[in-house]
Amino acid sequence: MSTDPASLLGLPVRHRELRLGTVSDVLLARWGEGVVAMVVSSAWGRASYVLPVGAATIHADRIETSPFGLLSSSEAEDYRQRGRTLLHERETRGGFERGRPG
Repeated sequence: MSTDPASLLGLPVRHRELRLGTVSDVLLARWGEGVVAMVVSSAWGRASYVLPVGAATIHADRIETSPFGLLSSSEAEDYRQRGRTLLHERETRGGFERGRPG
């Protein structure tokens, strides 16, 4: 995937015209540079979900998906355990550039 992971932060996640939420973090491959999923904060409350990149169509101004592509916390545990998050990388390493800790 050639999309800059930081550019995904804050994008609205939609199913057709229905806003499902907003990307609040990006899950990166533990080793390597790939984006594997996005953390989506719900538009209706405090819940957050994980959206695998394979279930999403990424546009410059939004992300399109089916509501069935969003995984609950328990369903997404494998993604969280095998990956690292963009925000954590920024906090612990002081930056992020081209998918590599800075």
